[in-house]
Amino acid sequence: MASDSATINNKTCGKSAAVRHSYVVIVDDQQINLDIQQEIVKQAIEEAEIVCFKDPQNALKFMQRFKPDLLIVDYRMGEMNGLELSMEMRLFHRGEEIPIIMVTVAEDRAIRREALAMGVTDFLSRPLDLVEFQARIRNLWELRQGQRRLEQANKRLKEVIQLSEQRLHQREKETIYRLSTILSCPEMCTRNAKLIGSVVRLMAREMGFNEEECQTYELAAALCDIGNRWIAPQLLEKGSERSDEEEAVMRQHTTLGYVMLHGSDSAILQNAALVALGHHEHWDGHGYPQGTHGEEIPLAARLAAIADRYAYLSALEGHSIASHRSVCQAIIQHSGSRFDPKLVKVFQAVATDIELNLVHLK
Repeated sequence: MASDSATINNKTCGKSAAVRHSYVVIVDDQQINLDIQQEIVKQAIEEAEIVCFKDPQNALKFMQRFKPDLLIVDYRMGEMNGLELSMEMRLFHRGEEIPIIMVTVAEDRAIRREALAMGVTDFLSRPLDLVEFQARIRNLWELRQGQRRLEQANKRLKEVIQLSEQRLHQREKETIYRLSTILSCPEMCTRNAKLIGSVVRLMAREMGFNEEECQTYELAAALCDIGNRWIAPQLLEKGSERSDEEEAVMRQHTTLGYVMLHGSDSAILQNAALVALGHHEHWDGHGYPQGTHGEEIPLAARLAAIADRYAYLSALEGHSIASHRSVCQAIIQHSGSRFDPKLVKVFQAVATDIELNLVHLK
């Protein structure tokens, strides 16, 4: 028998609460109506758990905890009518196509029009017709089961796609790091590329970018020196000993890298082209190859400029933990001249995390 607390079909008693049950909720403030409807539903839908309430507030509390697959509700109730209950349930389970059958008297046409506008699925008139009642609740319940199966299939498909994307991103990441090492310059090592990328990722994350955007900036930065592939190795190895003519040739690696990378549909390579061209530009406009300044320099390039300089200075010190602070100080000293001052503050905020990365990369 139903009462102010829920009455649940006892065939499912003892099942684990973790099991996703299929609930049919019946709400009517008249006990005799509940008894009749419960018996009809039991005959029509043997698979469902039937939960009955006289008090609509108790019904609402139950439906906030357990998602119903079908709601059968009387319109005329004391404290809360059926339309108000249906609206509250819809608000809580927003976006869910839970079918609602409202029981009214035949002449309640205005109520029916309002209920349809509020998302009620179907109506039954008193006195109830047994055959019609069973047919309608069975059809709506089966429709809901089909929706649930589709939801589960979509959920599984989404999980498979996410796993495939994660694996693809990991392979893409590894490929880019290896390419950056092979194509950049003879002394370039995977550790340097990964250090540049990790510094940029930490900064981008600190700035509030999502994981996909962080990875885009990270991998783009790792390709900053890909233009070195077309610079003579002996010229790369000279470092500060290069003549003015040799330095001019060396600086061409920025435009060569851009030519190689631009025009791609890939967001990573699009940003990598901007990084290759702009990672030696200075905030004050005294960099190369174009003398671009301030925020005219793409963000990806401004991030990579700091990370590339950090990796370069760290490499000179053998990537030692002891030199981390002095390298950071060298970055800070060029805030507002070589580097974007706002990004330098971001760099300072993640300096401890960068130091931890040095440990992992050693």
